[in-house]
Amino acid sequence: AVVSTQSTGHSNGTTTMCYACKETYTHNEEHTGCVAVTPDFISFTSTFAVILYVLMVGGLVAVTGIVAIFVVKFQTPVVQGHGVFIYVTLLSTCVLLLASTLLFLGDHLI
Repeated sequence: AVVSTQSTGHSNGTTTMCYACKETYTHNEEHTGCVAVTPDFISFTSTFAVILYVLMVGGLVAVTGIVAIFVVKFQTPVVQGHGVFIYVTLLSTCVLLLASTLLFLGDHLI
């Protein structure tokens, strides 16, 4: 489906005018109209996605292990003296960052 847009007033060297397409459109082969762009997504089963999953799971296991150590050793002077709240906040942020990897994979409905 070709979508016409407003002319920018620039000539492309012929008698036709160049068109400025909207953000989700690109020009057609003749540069006389705009066509919808088909978005590309990373498949859940691609090699790159599997690598991201492995790194994400490894990171989540490491962060969860560190949080577990903090919880188990909470009453020790070493943990108390280093500001547990800051470390737990930073580690929680790491968990959210690692989990956000899932947002970049697959076709989203939104």
